[in-house]
Amino acid sequence: MGESTVITHAMLTIVAITITSILAGVIITASYKAGNSISAILSLNTEKISSDVRLIYVSVENQSGTYVYNVYLKNVGTRDITSIESMDVFLGSYGSALDYFRYNETASPGYWNYTETDNVNGLWDVKETLVLHVYSSTYYGSLVQVKVVLPTGVAVSNVESLG
Repeated sequence: MGESTVITHAMLTIVAITITSILAGVIITASYKAGNSISAILSLNTEKISSDVRLIYVSVENQSGTYVYNVYLKNVGTRDITSIESMDVFLGSYGSALDYFRYNETASPGYWNYTETDNVNGLWDVKETLVLHVYSSTYYGSLVQVKVVLPTGVAVSNVESLG
């Protein structure tokens, strides 16, 4: 009876150590994944915070039946904005549904392109003003709503009186 008690205690000790090791491995793996997730979220939020844009002014021109809305935006964030062509641009009458415009270098209704005002380098530099040229076959009236979503997910939206 003495030997069986010692063997039982030894087996229980081995089982307890094995279960503890498995549990420790699971906890360490879960904490590592949680740490990586938190790090990724902080990095994304830091990128969003450093990307800040202000809508300055909107004007419209009638060019042979196509209305060109010039939207002046200023990068007031702390970093340059890349992939300008990836921005989402929405425009419409105040109080109505907005129309979505896609980027295209060619000027035609349903699309937009841009002009850099300072350093023409394909980047939207900090403190640089960018002019979006939005081409539409619709005149939206004297109050237009503009919404621009940056590649980082930051959105600027405003209602402007046409100048």
